[in-house]
Amino acid sequence: MSEYLLKYFPYEDFVIYEIGAGNGTLALDMLDYIREEYPDVYDRTRYNIIEISENLANLQRQKLQSTHPCVTVHNKSIFRWDVREPAPCYFVAMEVIVSRRY
Repeated sequence: MSEYLLKYFPYEDFVIYEIGAGNGTLALDMLDYIREEYPDVYDRTRYNIIEISENLANLQRQKLQSTHPCVTVHNKSIFRWDVREPAPCYFVAMEVIVSRRY
């Protein structure tokens, strides 16, 4: 938040991409916090979820979009992402990449 406020606010939107948002709890908590603590930033927030699972994408839409209309859920693999984001943006990927050795 501090980097966005120092560098981009109020000239650019606060754009966040989350990869693999699970049931949407992190997104919900982050957006609730931004709305409560930084209402001017919340008005400029765009939260994008890229979710490969159709079931989870539907759950995320149900959980988030009625409370936070700034959320867009894209049911797509990140490896097939073909949209260029021209604005400065922040990228969240919690528990997405798992490396296993057998």
